[in-house]
Amino acid sequence: MGRSFRTLDLSIIKFFNMAKDIIFRARLDTKQAEANARNLGQNINKSVSETTGVDKLSQKLAELNKNMDEGNLSIRQYRMAIKEYQDIAVQAGTKSAIGVEALERAAKLKDEYSDLQVQVQQFS
Repeated sequence: MGRSFRTLDLSIIKFFNMAKDIIFRARLDTKQAEANARNLGQNINKSVSETTGVDKLSQKLAELNKNMDEGNLSIRQYRMAIKEYQDIAVQAGTKSAIGVEALERAAKLKDEYSDLQVQVQQFS
């Protein structure tokens, strides 16, 4: 009988050690899961703020386009508008849809501005 108790005692000890190991691993996994959840939350907040920034740039571009399409600009307004389009392109990224549109508008305005300067020089 002594031998079966010893085997039983060893089995119980192995079981408790295995249980401790499982609990320890579960705690480690929980801490990692909490860290992953925090990182996910931060990434979501960052994405939302970036989206909000893009929305603001898109709105700014639309307002500038509307003002330009309405017409008659002074020379100073041409220069300011070209600079604003360039700023929007840089902020949005020159390869983004907003950036490309802003650069195209800036180029178009710059051409119109240059044409006006040529016309003024022809008359002088």
